[in-house]
Amino acid sequence: MRSLTLMFAGWALLSAQPKALFYLNDSPASIRSFQANADKIDVIVPTVYSVDAAGLVWGKPDPRVLETSRKFRVALMPIIVNPGFKQDMIHALMANAEARRRMNATLLAECRKYGYYGIQFDFENINYLDRDLLASMVKETSAALGRGGFKLSIATVPNEGDEPGKSDYTRWVFQNWRGAFDLRQLAPYVDFISLMTYDQHTRNTPPGPVAGMTWVEKLAAYAESQMPKAKISLGVALYGRRWSAGMRDKDPAVAASTIYAADAVDLAKAIDATVQWDPLEHAPWFYFYRDGIREYVFYNDARSFEDRYAMARERGLHGISAWILGSEDPGLWRSLPDRKP
Repeated sequence: MRSLTLMFAGWALLSAQPKALFYLNDSPASIRSFQANADKIDVIVPTVYSVDAAGLVWGKPDPRVLETSRKFRVALMPIIVNPGFKQDMIHALMANAEARRRMNATLLAECRKYGYYGIQFDFENINYLDRDLLASMVKETSAALGRGGFKLSIATVPNEGDEPGKSDYTRWVFQNWRGAFDLRQLAPYVDFISLMTYDQHTRNTPPGPVAGMTWVEKLAAYAESQMPKAKISLGVALYGRRWSAGMRDKDPAVAASTIYAADAVDLAKAIDATVQWDPLEHAPWFYFYRDGIREYVFYNDARSFEDRYAMARERGLHGISAWILGSEDPGLWRSLPDRKP
């Protein structure tokens, strides 16, 4: 117990710089990146837990992640998700008091067992009509974890405002992804909110940056109007997307696949493409022709990361939440100060 107390004491002294939170999955590249760069990371958020409609929680932390976080005294805050982001499942959980109590009891026990800093909710594809249910569950879980001295954070799909938008696509996104996250309701009960300022452009849209700077600034400004700056952790995408022609009989017929920074650079070199820098959106991109059809690649590099980290610092935000380790440009680590334990 004394060792856990010392860990918490160290975490309480996180740097006055924007807190650098990085997400982690179980891929070898992600684990290796964490092990190599743990001294630059304040909070590590691995994908560990899932929950069902009855509140049954399953998942187990990777021993390598536990070892590295303890060795470097990195605050460990695992994610819990609704598997497959199933909307009916998360609604059933939020509407069932006994299921919520079961989930909260398990999360508290896991925090005590492994010495976590806390837990992050990553519940997505929630109908906008369930925003009050979500806020109520966040309040309950925060209180349950708080009794053990643990924190709750939440990842939210960001909004530019509380309106659904004008196009069918933006209305659909609002009703099923954005509208449930009422920052004013959620902020009082969480340690911080990871604002998922990505993806701006997807397989459902024309090519464009995953998270252009002008869009990110609008989302940050709206969040600041709804909650304290000191609780906003700015989402930073480390990956990119490649748009290409899909199958004619598929919907959508345009394919957009994820591409990591190193792979984007290698692709540009292999096909002798000219990488361009968008000074407005602070993002690199290039295009090339395959079978006579133009394909686009938008990605994020060390420069785009540095600009977004600087933005979080200049705006006085809690920090950044970067998705995902293993996809990053290795040069971005030069932007981050060594963390002092």
